[in-house]
Amino acid sequence: MEFVEVKTRGWPDGLFDAPPVVQLGVLCTVAAFVLWQALVLLRRKREPTRACRWRKDGSKAGMPRWQCQTCGVEAFSQGRGAPKECKRALRPVGL
Repeated sequence: MEFVEVKTRGWPDGLFDAPPVVQLGVLCTVAAFVLWQALVLLRRKREPTRACRWRKDGSKAGMPRWQCQTCGVEAFSQGRGAPKECKRALRPVGL
């Protein structure tokens, strides 16, 4: 019985011998995928995972005080309705 050595070329080795157009296409595809994943990750960090659910929690100086049941932030409103946007990203301001 005779053993025959078969030399197979792996994908990266074969890619280096490909025409430059194919190499550029693969590079652009990989770069586009990485950029897309980075944008998705950045958007997730900026947006809250769940919408705020406001519950009225008394009043102070004639303004209703609201407590968010999702993130725990406290907010005030001038009208009767709950705040429309999350106040989690706001920093406390000293006097």
